[in-house]
Formats: sequence, C-alpha cells, structure tokens
Amino acid sequence: MNKAVVQTGKALGFFGVYLLGQIAGGMAAGMITLFQIMMERGSTDGDHMSQYSTLVSRNLGYGLIIAAILTILAYWVIFRVRKKSFNEELDIRKITIKEIIIAVIGGAGTICFMDFVTGFLPIPQSLIDDFTKGNEGLSTFPLWVS
Repeated sequence: MNKAVVQTGKALGFFGVYLLGQIAGGMAAGMITLFQIMMERGSTDGDHMSQYSTLVSRNLGYGLIIAAILTILAYWVIFRVRKKSFNEELDIRKITIKEIIIAVIGGAGTICFMDFVTGFLPIPQSLIDDFTKGNEGLSTFPLWVS
C-alpha cells in the first residue's frame, strides 16, 4: 500500500483518539459541574440549571486536563500493543538546527506578514470588541498561567 495512504490513515486514527479524549473530557467537566450543583444546592431542577453553562465553562480547564491525560494514555497503550516506539510508529526523523532556525524565522515572518496585512483590512471596531470580549474567558480556566 502507498506509504502516504498509510500515514494519512494513522493521522486520522490518532486524531480520532484525540477527539474521543476531548469528548470524554467534556463529559467529565459536565459531571464535575453537576456534582458541584448538587452539593451546593441539593438538586438539579430547572432554576439551578440556568447557571449550568457558566459553571461548565469554569470547569472546562479540568475537562481539558482530563482529556489530555486520557489521550496520552490511549496513545501509550497503542504504542505498547503495537510494540513500536513513538518515532517508529509515526515515522519521525531527526531535524537539524538549521531546519529549526528556518522554521522559527518562517513562522515569525508569517505572523508579522499576517499582522501587517490585516492592518489594512476594514474591520469594524465593534467586531474587534466582540472578539476581545469572547476571548476574555480563555484566561479564567483553572491552572491557566496568564
């Protein structure tokens, strides 16, 4: 079979494991939230559930940590069952310092170029304010270093 097809299949499989980990982590965040509601208020009736989404977003950091741990454990099991190392399974090769430097310079240059180009776009201030307001919650996760 073509090596590119095999590698694409592996990539899709690993992405599927990642998605399952994210779903499990989201479910864990939801269960943590329900447990907190029941412990604080004694029930989960409609009145208390109105704040559910706010509480879930507060516990989402825990869900992401749980998802990452589950995903890493699943990958570890996959590598152990197949009796291959991480590098063998993913066909990873060593890169040189020169390639790292080129990638860093290329990435920084792309960011600078995109920042320069987007400065010319007629983006309304209200859209920028909405974007900023929507991203404020990203720094409120537990264990988040800001």
